[in-house]
Amino acid sequence: MLAKNEKYMSVQVSASKPFGLRTFARPQKSGDIILRWQNGEGPYNRGDVTAGVEMIDEWKAITSYVGYDHAGNPGKDGKRRVFSKIDILPPGTICTETYLVVGSYKKEAHAKNLVAYMKTKFFRFLVAQFMYSHHITKDSYSFVPILDMEKKWTDKKLQERYKLTQKEIAFIESKIKPME
Repeated sequence: MLAKNEKYMSVQVSASKPFGLRTFARPQKSGDIILRWQNGEGPYNRGDVTAGVEMIDEWKAITSYVGYDHAGNPGKDGKRRVFSKIDILPPGTICTETYLVVGSYKKEAHAKNLVAYMKTKFFRFLVAQFMYSHHITKDSYSFVPILDMEKKWTDKKLQERYKLTQKEIAFIESKIKPME
């Protein structure tokens, strides 16, 4: 991948509090935007957002800060799912530190394509290489290349792009669970 001279997702993924809000932040009585927190959504005042203001009015691909796998370890079958939740937040919606913003875009299609990329075994395998606990941080994306989100990426397209051998493909397949 280095041969392709690509940047890595770790430069794009948000810090642990994408909008400056701790996990215990809750919706307010009223507000002009929506707050997604671990138990739902509700109104929030844009003026109370202390970070990530530039992302508020964009489409955001998010994932939970805590991985799916128990304590960051693979299941009994030796495979990992990696992400417990992947979702898209529309413009005007923010989230607490329960989530990381993996990418934000002006076009919904780009956020959807990032979600498709995130669900590939290739993407999740690369993230898993940096998972030392059940937490997924921006550093966990240090091996994942940033790709053109005009395209919908699949494992097959990624295997061709990076000229993976059958042995490499089989190894990834043996380590990563399918994503529903």
